[in-house]
Amino acid sequence: KQLKQRAEKLEDVARPAHQERSAGAIRLANSGTHAKVLVTLDDASVETPDGTLLFKTGRKGICQGDRIVLLGANGTGKSRLVGMIRRAITDPLGSPETVKATPSLVLGYGDQ
Repeated sequence: KQLKQRAEKLEDVARPAHQERSAGAIRLANSGTHAKVLVTLDDASVETPDGTLLFKTGRKGICQGDRIVLLGANGTGKSRLVGMIRRAITDPLGSPETVKATPSLVLGYGDQ
């Protein structure tokens, strides 16, 4: 009887240590930026390596909390656009004037 009571007490103590959580829930800490628009695209030209124009972005802004999906066939410039945005974040002086990122922005990137 005493062993059973001790076992129940041990189980009660051990239960709160384990909690089920969703594997899809990701929470990021606030990095301290107060900027509303994180990335600005001011009619940026997306081109092939040989200089052929693929498309222009128009005037767009990427704000905190935005979720963006790039859809298009192969060779339409999706990776080029993402590369331009990455360069604007990591090397603001080496990126085109038409793509600007807030200085406090921190890059988190996972390729495909």
